[in-house]
Amino acid sequence: MSLGESISVANFKLVLDFEDNTAAYGTVKATPLGKRIAYDSESVVATTALEQSLAMTGTRGLTAKVPGNHDVGGQLVLDQTFELLPFFLRWAWGSLSTGAPVSTVYPHTAKIGESLPVAVLEKEIPYPAGSEFFLYDGLRVDTWSLKINASGFLKLTLALKGGKRVIGAVAYDAAPTDYRLPAVAHKLHHQMIPGGEAKIDGTATLQILELELSGANNLVADDFAVSGLGYRAGLTPDYAKVNVRGTFRNTDIAIVNLLNDGDDHALAVKYVDGASRDALFTLGAVQFDGTDPSAAQRGDSRLQFTGEAHMDGSGDTITALIHNAIAGTEYATS
Repeated sequence: MSLGESISVANFKLVLDFEDNTAAYGTVKATPLGKRIAYDSESVVATTALEQSLAMTGTRGLTAKVPGNHDVGGQLVLDQTFELLPFFLRWAWGSLSTGAPVSTVYPHTAKIGESLPVAVLEKEIPYPAGSEFFLYDGLRVDTWSLKINASGFLKLTLALKGGKRVIGAVAYDAAPTDYRLPAVAHKLHHQMIPGGEAKIDGTATLQILELELSGANNLVADDFAVSGLGYRAGLTPDYAKVNVRGTFRNTDIAIVNLLNDGDDHALAVKYVDGASRDALFTLGAVQFDGTDPSAAQRGDSRLQFTGEAHMDGSGDTITALIHNAIAGTEYATS
C-alpha cells in the first residue's frame, strides 16, 4: 500500500450518460454517449450493510457478520448550463421532446413524464499507479431542487439512488463530450433574467427575492429479489410531487392576499442569453400555504412562502422550454 499524499478531490472527473432504457434495468448502452461534466459536489457511493446473527452459541462471543443488501446513492450538485439542462431535467422529470431547429437553434421541452430514465455515472479517481473508474449504474433521481436566486448561478441538486457499483481500470467512454469549459457550456445566472421575465399570473413582478422549485419522484427503493444477490432489481417511480418555496418582498397587501386566497396561481421565470439560448420555467397551477407578515427579525419586511404545484389545464405540473444549439440526439435514452 502506498504511503504517498492523498488525492485531491479537485482531480476527480465525472462522466454521465443515460443507460439503454429499452433494455433491462441496469443495462448500459452498447455505444456510449458520455458527457464529462463540471460539478459543485458529488457524494454518490456504494455501501453494504453487514448483518449479524444473534443466535446463542453458549458463549458471549458473536459470530462473523455476512453481507446484507447493497445500496447505491448520494447527491450531485451542479451549476446549470443551457447545453446540459435538458439532459438533467429529462433525468429528473422524465419527459423531453425536441422540435425542429430554426437557424441551428433547437427547442427542447421538459415536463413530468410517465416514466423516469435510468443513467450511469462514472467517477475517475487518478491514483498514482493509474486511474480507477468507479461506475454506478441504475441511477434514478429520487428528489431534485432548482434554486433561482437574485444573485449567482442556477443551482440544481439531485438526490440519486442506484443499482450497482463496479470498479475497473477501463473508462466507460474513452472519448466523452466535454461540457466543462465556458466555451461549450454556458451557465445560467441571475443577470440573464431580464426585467419582466419573472411573472406571477402572467404579470411581471419585482416581488420575488428567491425561488426554489423542488420535487420528489418517490422511488420504491426496496426492490430486492430473493435471487438478486442483494442488488436492486429496479427503482419504480411513484407519484411526482412539485413544491415551491421562496421569499417575497412585502410591499403590497396584494401579495399577502395572493398567499392566502387558496386559489391557483401561475409562476414563470425566464433566463435569456442572447438570441440562441434561453430557458423558461413555468408552473401553471400553484397553491400557496397561507402566511402573514411578521416582525420576527429587523430590517425590511419579507414574506417567506411555501406552496405546491399540481396539474394545470394542459395536464402539466411543471415545464421548461430550453433553446440551445444541441440536437435532441445528445439526450437520447437508448
